[in-house]
Amino acid sequence: MRQFLLLFALTVACYGARCPPFTHLFLRGEEKSGTTFFEYVIEHIIREHCNGSGECMESGNPRSEYYSPFSKKSEQRGMTVLLADGECEWHFSLGGDKHSTGLARQPGLRYALIFRDPRDVLLSAREFFVREDRGGHAYFSKILGDMAALYANAQGQDCIVVFYELLLSNPEAEVRRVAGELGFDLSDRALAAVLERTSLDHMRKLERGGELRGLTKSARYGAKVREGRPGAWRDEYTGSDAARLTEAMKRALQPALLEMFKEL
Repeated sequence: MRQFLLLFALTVACYGARCPPFTHLFLRGEEKSGTTFFEYVIEHIIREHCNGSGECMESGNPRSEYYSPFSKKSEQRGMTVLLADGECEWHFSLGGDKHSTGLARQPGLRYALIFRDPRDVLLSAREFFVREDRGGHAYFSKILGDMAALYANAQGQDCIVVFYELLLSNPEAEVRRVAGELGFDLSDRALAAVLERTSLDHMRKLERGGELRGLTKSARYGAKVREGRPGAWRDEYTGSDAARLTEAMKRALQPALLEMFKEL
């Protein structure tokens, strides 16, 4: 219960009106914090809404088929979602810099933010970028700086806040919460479909088939599904190393984020 009270305090805004007070939704999160995973969750929430109502378009055209925005066929990687019998709409952009900490303050913009324990972010970056030096304390300082900046910039903005650990440990509640804040009331069948298609096992199948692609379509780095186990940092960083990482977090992060990571 305490986790959900903290999440409520961290979520900057929600709405209950017929039409949402935003026209564009953008996702932001630190690299290796689960942004690809969160993108798939949002995409499949939208997919289930579209399957039930047909009120979605991609690149300005009605969708005749649904495919992952990460597949080679998808160039624009954007979705327009219609609500309230076409009275209002909003656009989910899969382009842009999802790892940017800057949040433009303009009417009609909404952000979906994902946070992850920075110690697990460090471990994931070290294992993913094996040819680069992304496993040291200097890079950890960058992670903490980016995370603190993202949270600070979110204050007063219209944001949905999600924690990677909760998406994995309590996916039913988190998917329903995110869907509700996007204006969708998922049926039990739709919820089950979202959970199945965004499971790590299913995403690993997409990766093996070449369908799990990063937003930049980089030939050097493709989207990959790793172990995804929260708290894996405890197996790698022990003793004085673990203490230094934890102390660095206390110095750099806001108390609300620290409290949430403690609860996770």
